[in-house]
This record gives sequence, C-alpha cells and structure tokens, in this order.
Amino acid sequence: MSRPRGTAALPTAALAALPALAVLTGRGIEATDVAESGDAASVARLDGSNADQITLFLLTPEGVPVPVDRKVRTEHPVAVGVEDSVVALFDGLQDAERAAGLTTAVPSHSPLSLSARSLPTGLRLTLSVPVRPLTAAALQQIVCTAAYAPPGHAGRKGPVTLYGSDGSRAPSRCAAAER
Repeated sequence: MSRPRGTAALPTAALAALPALAVLTGRGIEATDVAESGDAASVARLDGSNADQITLFLLTPEGVPVPVDRKVRTEHPVAVGVEDSVVALFDGLQDAERAAGLTTAVPSHSPLSLSARSLPTGLRLTLSVPVRPLTAAALQQIVCTAAYAPPGHAGRKGPVTLYGSDGSRAPSRCAAAER
C-alpha cells in the first residue's frame, strides 16, 4: 500500500498555522465600558432564609415562571406576607429584572387591594381587579408568588384560588413547586 506524496506535510502545516489564525480572529473587537443597570436580578432561594426579601415569580424569555428575589426596601423590620408579595408582582418589573431578560404576564394595576386567607383547603386570594382575563402564565406567576410568600408558604400545601371583581378562577397549584 502506498500513501500519496505530501500528505504527511499537510497536517503539520495546518497545525503550524493555528496560532496565526487565532490571533487574526481576535482582531477588530473593541473594548467597551461597563454599562450600569442597577442591582442584578437573582434567582430566589425557596427555603425562606432571606428575611429581607420576597420571592416573586417572573417569566424567562421562553415564558417559564422562575423565582426571583426582590429586596424589601424599608427602614424598619416589617412582617412581609402574601399580600405584600402579590402587590409587588402587580407593581411590575424593576430595572434589574428587565435587564436580566425577565418579563411578566401580570398586568400592572396600581393601586391594587387584596386580601389573603389561609383555609384548610388552600389559600384564597381576593383581588380588586378582574381575574378571568388572566393568561395561564399570569395565573401561574400569581399562584406561585402567593404559594412561596411568607409566612409559612401557605399555598404550597394546597391550591390557590383567585377571586376578583369579575368572579373567580378554578383552584390552581404552583407548577414550579411540583418540579
């Protein structure tokens, strides 16, 4: 069996050209300054260990609800509950969350009044806004935010039922809790 001439030299020449090719491909990229956008959005710890934070469920660019910690901005320690967490969700995105590519399907409503009531069968949220037009993604954001709100994460043990100015929605569970 004979090998064609010059084939041993080809791999050696190609390997010798790799460093020059690497230098050429890095040219033309200019350095840029850091763009300030505020505090970074962070994925939440769902164990309830952050007393100065609330957990909201926001959407990834693919529409998947994910837990995100948001600092509670107050001068004095304050008990944060389901109502505070859900109101914060209806207040909309913060700059850092938007910069991280997160979105929300929950319509902004301000002012929003609501009450939360723990029942043996789950959690009941009564909102001052219509709940029937909420999309499935918005419903999951609200249900998961309520389910993971302090104290006691009441909604994780049972379904969350939304009541609004236009009626109610069927009881729902947080899909993220089942993953």
